[in-house]
Amino acid sequence: MGYDMRIRGTIDTDEARARKAADAECENFWKTHKAALLASEHPDRERLRAEYAALWDKVRDLPDPFYFRLNAGGMGRFVGIMAALGMVHGSSSPVDRSEWPARPDDEDDEEAMAAYRQTRDALTARHTTAEPTIPSHKFGTNDGWIVTPDEIRAALQAWADADKNALPLGIAEIRPVDYWDRWIAYLELAATADGFEVH
Repeated sequence: MGYDMRIRGTIDTDEARARKAADAECENFWKTHKAALLASEHPDRERLRAEYAALWDKVRDLPDPFYFRLNAGGMGRFVGIMAALGMVHGSSSPVDRSEWPARPDDEDDEEAMAAYRQTRDALTARHTTAEPTIPSHKFGTNDGWIVTPDEIRAALQAWADADKNALPLGIAEIRPVDYWDRWIAYLELAATADGFEVH
């Protein structure tokens, strides 16, 4: 198990533009050829499947600045370090399971999916504490919690204010391989967009 984080909204970097263009090319190919790709008897199915696979290979070869992943142990370590630095604060989910909207049965119904996403996003972005930093519950499950730009900026300020000569012990294990520094760079990028989701 792990945590997949994805930046929401737009970021304007060369890597982001290349990635979005490649993703769009795959999506358009799927929409255009969906029926043929799914029909086992279609005469062009194998050729189209090979073309689609080649498009996905191209996407996989590109860096994805929108994405950051931590396994379960890594997330626990990062949250512990961020808590010690004042970048996150203790919290429990403000959302009761009964409040979660039901995902529409027909995912092709764009209006129903948009309404579902709007309701879900309003719940998962909630910040109900007086502390401005990231609520720890947003790193506790894979439920699509939205870490907002304001929360990220408060966390980055706590990092900027931290005494770099007295960093928490766990950071020594992470910094030599640049993973902590990559995390900080990811947070800085997410703060310029609409935050990120935790899945």
